[in-house]
Amino acid sequence: MEAPTPSGRDCPTMKEALLKVCHTCLGSCLRDEPWQDLGYPRRPKHGAAFQRFRPAWKVALEKSILREMIALFTTAHVRAGVIPENDIDDVVYIYANGWGPVTDLFRTLGYSSAGEAAPHLRASVHAYVTAAPGDWPRVLVARLGATGLPDQRFAARLIAGSAIFALNVDKMVTVLRAKVGE
Repeated sequence: MEAPTPSGRDCPTMKEALLKVCHTCLGSCLRDEPWQDLGYPRRPKHGAAFQRFRPAWKVALEKSILREMIALFTTAHVRAGVIPENDIDDVVYIYANGWGPVTDLFRTLGYSSAGEAAPHLRASVHAYVTAAPGDWPRVLVARLGATGLPDQRFAARLIAGSAIFALNVDKMVTVLRAKVGE
């Protein structure tokens, strides 16, 4: 399935707003704090060569966590009214394809194609947008498959961390709403 193209809004300020949301969400994933919320000491930074020596489940889990972080951060912007819900497809298009000089962003997110990235990211964002913030930890744990991880101690940290991360994203909604109201 090919990634949909943006809705065609020609309003430069709307495109700018969507790009700003994408930039903010992606930038937030590069910080240590969200990863620490989820039980990591800091954001994992392993090069492609080193990844081959790590357990495959850890590499796959970290890609999944990155994707879910993006979905939750995007959801915060939707819930706060920074972007309307009907712009989710446009934001997903940017995540999947990049924009301007940044192309093939889907590869950075661990997808094999934009056609794979777009429906998965769209479904992820909608899963959180349609859930109450109190249910976000449950949705996150389920989408990550945290209960089935081979390392049970790490799984327990991730499950507990999911509640912390979701609570912080919910607090982010409040901060974003205040900025929209300025």
